[in-house]
Amino acid sequence: MAGLRLPNPDDDPETAGLLWYHTLAIGYSGQYQTENADGIGQDFPRIPLPASVEILRESAGLGQQVAALLLPNSDWKPAMDAPERAVSMIVFADAVVRDLGVAANWGYRTADGKVMPGSGRAIRRAFTPAERETLGEAGLTALGQETYDVYLNNGTWFSNVPEHVWHYHIGGYQVLKK
Repeated sequence: MAGLRLPNPDDDPETAGLLWYHTLAIGYSGQYQTENADGIGQDFPRIPLPASVEILRESAGLGQQVAALLLPNSDWKPAMDAPERAVSMIVFADAVVRDLGVAANWGYRTADGKVMPGSGRAIRRAFTPAERETLGEAGLTALGQETYDVYLNNGTWFSNVPEHVWHYHIGGYQVLKK
């Protein structure tokens, strides 16, 4: 920290915030997760510090965006351009009854009261022509060549969850299933 010429994070909440948001941004980076899989798997990841305060602030800004995405009640919303609007749209079979109850075998309780993950209901399918057109080749390259419809229950599902999003793992766990 001394090399960055920032106050001690134990004494300065702003510096502490920069470090935590930077850590969040790095921890959610796919490249970091790939390159540090061993350390993450042993619950001992090491987070590199940038060489300059400017880069630390930029990284912390990305971490703030990640934090906002992880907090669904946050006021911050990402920019919604066409590709994002085409991905993971919630569908209600009944326009009047909007049932968000989870009843598609996503989990169960054991005899001793523990909650265990279930298989759930996710149906793999090809992108529709409209979805393919909206995402374009770059989007398909980034998100995968197939997509899923992920059911909460028989009448409600997330349509078009791309394969790379559905199969995204952190620390060995499939994020969307959790």
